[in-house]
Amino acid sequence: MNYSEHVALRIKIAVVLAAVKFWMKYKHTITPDLKLSISNNIYHVKLNPKTESEIEVKFDDEVFEVKYENGIFNILPLVKEKKEEFKVKLPKKEEFALEEDEVLIRAQTAGKILKILVNEGDLVRKNNALLIMEAMKMEIELNSPLTGVIRKIFVKVGDTVKINDPLIIIKRKSR
Repeated sequence: MNYSEHVALRIKIAVVLAAVKFWMKYKHTITPDLKLSISNNIYHVKLNPKTESEIEVKFDDEVFEVKYENGIFNILPLVKEKKEEFKVKLPKKEEFALEEDEVLIRAQTAGKILKILVNEGDLVRKNNALLIMEAMKMEIELNSPLTGVIRKIFVKVGDTVKINDPLIIIKRKSR
């Protein structure tokens, strides 16, 4: 590997890691189609979450599999045949067309909706419970990341959701 190939590989790893870390922190409020700026260069990155600790990252016409275990990010380039399988499923645009002051809450894990604790039009405060879902035989409570009004609920009790499925839109309450 010559010097320029080595530098290109390091940049790819930096972009992949930045995208994954950003996704881990903000996954409930962003789409998996990201633009990242590193050293004044813009990179377009697509993320395809597989599990809580495994995600595919498409960047610069390559696909990487990233696994996070015991505090270590393991990054593996995927073979060319796998590239064609890479698809990020997003709901139809009109289903979640967001205004500037709205946040889309997405499923952070696959599971089944057990209870919906709010209705459209309800005022919720930051950290109020929104719904309860079952994943891996555990009940998980999803809390509001902000104070606002429930604008849209995409799921109903009994629905099965996948990682990144849209759940709720909250309109930020003006101060």
